[in-house]
Amino acid sequence: RHRRYGEPPPIAAERAAGRMALPVFSATLTTLIAFFGLAIIGGRFGNLIYDIPFTVIAVLTASLLECFLILPNHMAHALARSARERWYDIPSRVTNHGFTAFRDRAFRPLLGLVIRARYAVLAAAVLL
Repeated sequence: RHRRYGEPPPIAAERAAGRMALPVFSATLTTLIAFFGLAIIGGRFGNLIYDIPFTVIAVLTASLLECFLILPNHMAHALARSARERWYDIPSRVTNHGFTAFRDRAFRPLLGLVIRARYAVLAAAVLL
């Protein structure tokens, strides 16, 4: 998104990482908390799954560090090299075009309708 606004690759990668920092951090944190809960289970079942929560916690922590410390640098270099369109990017471009068309032609109008009729939608949701 930042790249489409004409920002240079390093700044676009840094701003994109900053924009995604809170959602990614909070999603990872909630998963870490859940696995910490699994780590304190006792008994035979606790002994059976003892290694799983610690492995997941270690992998998620390493992934979070990589996501914010290493990935922005890789993205800056990848964005700098991807200025030219290549033939093998056609499936990605077609998919992106399809998602953009769906967003603009179907999702946004539906969302506008739901927001305008919010009380009717809320009543229908409560009735379900």
